[in-house]
Amino acid sequence: MPSEDANFYTDTKVNGSDTQYMKKTFTKVKLITDTVKDDYYVKVTLTINEKDARGSRISELGLFSAVVPSDNTYNDIKIFSRITFETEPLSAATGKGLIVEYYVYA
Repeated sequence: MPSEDANFYTDTKVNGSDTQYMKKTFTKVKLITDTVKDDYYVKVTLTINEKDARGSRISELGLFSAVVPSDNTYNDIKIFSRITFETEPLSAATGKGLIVEYYVYA
């Protein structure tokens, strides 16, 4: 896989219309520990820009987990969170992008 695509994966599925499902790894992962407040969580950030969207429109995000064996395939995929919103074109013309932050508590 080319280095510029190392964090971006595409699976295209058609179900009566042209629908694409795209996967992207997190942009940033940070472990937060606050022993005073007894808080322990992981803050993960996902950034999607016009290059990631490749001129497509986006209207939904999902947070998934999966087992990744050594052959870099995904097994036992489970969804944790799903966000649906008004369709947004992410392109160089609009200059729009998305930054999504998830807080995962233990």
